[in-house]
Amino acid sequence: MANDRPSEELEPREPTVENLRDLCRRLNERGAKYVVVGGFAIRAANYNRRTMDGVAIPFASPRLLWRMKAATRREKDAADLVFLRQWFVERGEDPPRV
Repeated sequence: MANDRPSEELEPREPTVENLRDLCRRLNERGAKYVVVGGFAIRAANYNRRTMDGVAIPFASPRLLWRMKAATRREKDAADLVFLRQWFVERGEDPPRV
C-alpha cells in the first residue's frame, strides 16, 4: 500500500482568503451544510452569506459568535468576547442575551 503522507514535513500557516474560497466552493459543490466561524467570520460583520469570487459562503454573524462564545465560558473565548463587545459598542448595540 502506498504511503499517503507527504515526503516533507508540512509547516502550519495562516489560511488565505483564497483557501477559504476554494474550500467553500468544494463544500458547496457537494451540498454540505456549514457555517464559517472565527477570524474570517468576524471580518464578515453582519453578513450571514457573502459571495467571494462567485462562491456563496455562510458566515456566523457577530450575534451568533457572541452567543456561542458566551455560552461556553471558556478562557480562550474571553479575548473574542472583548473584541465582540467593542464591535457592538461601536454600533450602539448591546450584545445578545445568552
